[in-house]
This record gives sequence, C-alpha cells and structure tokens, in this order.
Amino acid sequence: MKRTIAIQSLLFLLLGTVCALSQGKTPSAQDLSYRPNMKWLWDTHDIRLQHDDVAHDVRDRRNLHWKQTLEIDSQLGDGKHFSGIPYRDPLYMQEYPDVGSSTWAVVTFDHSTVIPVSKSSPSSPDDYMVYTELHFRVLSVVIEPVNGNSTLRENDVLDDGVEGGALSLPNGTTRKSYTPMPRFKYEIGHKYLVQALPYKDGSNSYSISACWEIRDDALYPNADDDFVRAQAGVSHLYKLSIEDATAYISSHSRFLKRGGAK
Repeated sequence: MKRTIAIQSLLFLLLGTVCALSQGKTPSAQDLSYRPNMKWLWDTHDIRLQHDDVAHDVRDRRNLHWKQTLEIDSQLGDGKHFSGIPYRDPLYMQEYPDVGSSTWAVVTFDHSTVIPVSKSSPSSPDDYMVYTELHFRVLSVVIEPVNGNSTLRENDVLDDGVEGGALSLPNGTTRKSYTPMPRFKYEIGHKYLVQALPYKDGSNSYSISACWEIRDDALYPNADDDFVRAQAGVSHLYKLSIEDATAYISSHSRFLKRGGAK
C-alpha cells in the first residue's frame, strides 16, 4: 500500500514538473536555494533592552496561551513538538485554507520580542519558559474576511508568535527554550503576502496560516510544502503578482471577497 502511494506521488511529481516546464513556471535553482537570514530566531535578547507595547491585560492572555502550549511540548520531552497536525503529502494538500474569517495582507517583518512565561511549578523565581513574538507592519489589506470587518488596517502591527527563544535576564542568567524551526522563514525588513487568522481569546494576535515572500513584485515560496508544490508545477500562486494572486484567491474562495480596508 505504502509502495503504491509512493509511486503515485512520484508520478504526480513528474507530471507536474512536465506541465510546469511547458508553462515556464518551475522554480529556478536560485529560487530553491534561497534561505533567509533568521538571526533574530537564534540571538539572545536582553530583556532590559526590549520594549513591550502590548497592554498588560492582552499580554496576560497571550502568555496564558503560550504557557499552555509550551508546557504541553515540555511534557513530550526529547525536543519533540506537538503540532496537532499529522504529516500529509504537500502535493495532496490545499495551498492555503479557505477560511471566511481570514484576512490577506501585504506586510513587512519589523522585529521580534522574546517573552518570558512563568512555569506552573517553577524551581526558582527565575525559572521561565520563553516564546518569541513576531511583529509585522501592515502595508495594505488586500482581501477582507467574509463579514467585511477586518480587524487589520494599513500601518497596524500584526503579531504572531513561535515557540522558544533565548532571553538574558537582569541577574545575568539566560533562559532558553527549545526552538523548533518555524514553518515560515521570515527575514527582518522583507515583504510578505500573508493569510492571517485572528485568535478568539481576546489576545489581539493572529496565526499566519499562509505566507509567500514578495520579491521583484512576484510571490515566492516561504515554506517547505510550498516549495514542493512549486517544484512540482502544481502551485497556483508561485510567481504571481499581488494583483493576480488576490484575484485568484478571491475568485476561488467560497467565502472571501476582494477589497482592502484602508
């Protein structure tokens, strides 16, 4: 059974490559070898040099979410990461979720902040877990949610987060948490088209469920599964302009409507 599925996947990949060659849309070696500078993910952040712009009550809600997530992963042990999603072949997966509550926006990755979270049973007052919050500046909203009421506007800050990070505390100690490689590879100052889903916990933060880097006014894959689809010639968004990508997403959605919030 597994052998049959593997053969089908290989045939599908070869067929997609042939189709892509005829369309001139296979990724070049440069497209596939490009890897962003993710220094922000590995650097140790000094808590005394960070400024948290988030209101205290909102920060408490975000910390509660990440505390639960980090403690689940710590219980798994051995550097394992619980995603809740079993592996599926990217060739048989949707390129992006068709969700009526999502907002599509053009953003730039501005900076990151490492946030400490106390453990439920700390061994000392400085026994923290940490997560890294990602801050994106919204350049434009290109597709609104189905209700037409996007919570994002131009110049807003869109906050997402990833597990782990390294934080230097005032007493000179450093707190580090296991940092699984994020699905999306962001580089500070770079521009992206993102699909953002708001959390419904009052934390005013988002989960980015799809992300494409914008280079030379065209979309390029920013996740391994998107690379696979682009290489196989089955990606619908690869190398499209923002205008064409917006038109495609809107026309193929059961929910979303085109038009930005200003």
